[in-house]
Amino acid sequence: MMSAKFLTTSTTFNRFLYAGVGDDRNGMELTVLSALARQNMDPWQQAADLSRLPAETAVRNLATMLELLPGQRPLVERTALAGRLISLLPNPADIRPAGTSAPRSAPANEHSERATSLVVLLIYCAAIFASSWWFTNHSASDSAAEPQARPAAESGPVAPVAPVAPVAAEQAPPAFQGR
Repeated sequence: MMSAKFLTTSTTFNRFLYAGVGDDRNGMELTVLSALARQNMDPWQQAADLSRLPAETAVRNLATMLELLPGQRPLVERTALAGRLISLLPNPADIRPAGTSAPRSAPANEHSERATSLVVLLIYCAAIFASSWWFTNHSASDSAAEPQARPAAESGPVAPVAPVAPVAAEQAPPAFQGR
């Protein structure tokens, strides 16, 4: 496992570590990461060490490490490959160990992006709420001519009604008989 002082953000050395360096004996492409790991070296620690060295020294050191790769290449070819690979390393000033804070401008931008996203989300939710309220209160059934009956609980107190006995036909007033 790497020591804490060499831990960096996960993508700091990706361009360097995942760059191709040739093929192994089985025809599989080797990357800097796999080549260093096969030599029992910590690829991230080596990348951090090489990034802190002057470019010429880093090229020489990497060319020496590449000497052990399958398919022996001449020194000139290994040096050219090492030069191309070293150019993929970030500047030492751009490398931040894990757990250290980002440059001062990054948190402000991050917070403003979060705040903007939150405001947009709140506006979206309010629009959905307002439109559902409007549709509920202005639905097509409300535009019909007949008024809606209010539930008994909302209509106020109801006076008790006395029971009425049925009226027989012979007891009905004369105006209603025979019809």
